[in-house]
Order: sequence, then C-alpha cells, then structure tokens
Amino acid sequence: MGLDHRLSFLLQQLAWDLPVILITVVAGVLVVLRRDGGLWWKLALVGLVAITAGQLVGTFGFFAVSGLDGGYRYSWVASVPALVLNLAGLGLLAAGAIVGRRGQVAAR
Repeated sequence: MGLDHRLSFLLQQLAWDLPVILITVVAGVLVVLRRDGGLWWKLALVGLVAITAGQLVGTFGFFAVSGLDGGYRYSWVASVPALVLNLAGLGLLAAGAIVGRRGQVAAR
C-alpha cells in the first residue's frame, strides 16, 4: 500500500472519527462546567478522554500497521486496544451517570 493511499485513508478515518471526538469534547466541556464536589464528573471526564483516546489509537494504530507487508492481516493489533479503551470509557461514563447528581425529590 503506497504512502499516498495510506495518507488518504488516514484522513478518511480521521473524518469518520471527527463526530465522536467533537461530541466527547462538547460533553467534556459540559461536564467540567457542571462539576461539583462529587465523584461523578471525574468519572465522566475520564470516560470521555478514554473514548477519544480509543478512537485515535484505533485510527493511528491501523495506519501504522497498514504500512507493514500484509498489514491488513494485523489490523486486529490496532483494534484490540481501541476496543478496550472504548469499553472502559463507556463504563466510566456510565459509572459517572449512575453516581451522578440527583435532583432533590419533594415529599408529597
């Protein structure tokens, strides 16, 4: 696979990753703006960072592996760390949502 083809593939993958990265950045800003003394915002922020890192690790890892001779056979090498980071990020984000701030319920 030539370098021109690999660079165009990298740009294409980054374009596909862009919506996820933008959503995690916006959500991270909202989490930081709404933070309080609790643990929820730290879990959510670390989860969002892990999701973003998972996207980038998958893209750049596949870019690096694709340069090898027959690298398409080793694409799983880049996919496994990306999958682990994405699952950990989703788990931390869910933990932050579960532990998160709860509104005061008025007694009836």
